[in-house]
Order: sequence, then structure tokens, then C-alpha cells
Amino acid sequence: VGKQDPRGMPARVAEMAALRWECVDITRAEMTVVRGKGGKDRVVPLASALETALLALGRRRSGPVLLARHGGGYTAREVSHAIGVHLRRHGVDATAHQLRHTFATAVYRATRDIHATAQLLGHASTATTAVYARFDIDGALRDRVRALSVA
Repeated sequence: VGKQDPRGMPARVAEMAALRWECVDITRAEMTVVRGKGGKDRVVPLASALETALLALGRRRSGPVLLARHGGGYTAREVSHAIGVHLRRHGVDATAHQLRHTFATAVYRATRDIHATAQLLGHASTATTAVYARFDIDGALRDRVRALSVA
């Protein structure tokens, strides 16, 4: 399990709960995580499915993206719980945090670029990313060596 914020929730779930509409730029297909883990800001590209989901929520000028029935935002604990319930309802035995590991693995396998994967995850160190992404070291090395071959 990843490092947790002071309230006991995985820090990245806290970033989801804190996301505000003023930090989402649909035109540029990106969002800014403000004061994320480690107190750092970072820009994250929007996947097209996320962009579609955000538009379906009904764009507002400001305020929390994830709006609770009471009109305010959700807490990190509420977001984590909702994700867990949704996953279990669909037969997926995983947590929101475990989905980060799956994402890291998919990004690394698609790009073979540990630095790009680290940047997308908001990691300061590729050593941290290596814990998240399941590596096919033999395949990655074979691809790199083959790329060096001169025809």
C-alpha cells in the first residue's frame, strides 16, 4: 500500500477528492493537480474516456469536480469507499490504489519509458515507479538491444 495522507487515506485518492473544476482544462485535455502528494503541483493529461466522463458530469466554472448530494465535495475516504464499492459490484477485487499499479504497468508496457511513467504517476523517483509497474525486463532489454542493431 502506498504512503498515506495524514487522514489515513492513500494520498492519490485525496488528490481525486480535492480536484476542482478550475483545474480542469478540457480544451487542452489536461488537469492540474494542485498541492498533490508532497505539496507539489503537476499537470496530468486527460485520457479521452476521462474527458468524456468529466463532460458528462456537466461542466461548472468552479468547485469540486466530485460533488456530493449535500453540495460540497467528497472526502478522500468517501471517494475510496465509492471506488471500492463500484469495483466489487463489477466483480473486480481491487482498490483504487491497486488501479494505480495497473495503470503504471500499462503505461510502462506501452511506452517502455520509466521516466514518462514516473511523470504520469507524479513520482519524483523512477525507483518508486519501479515498485508500481510490473516490468518485463527481458523484453525491454531485448527491444533496446534490437533497436541498437544496425541493418
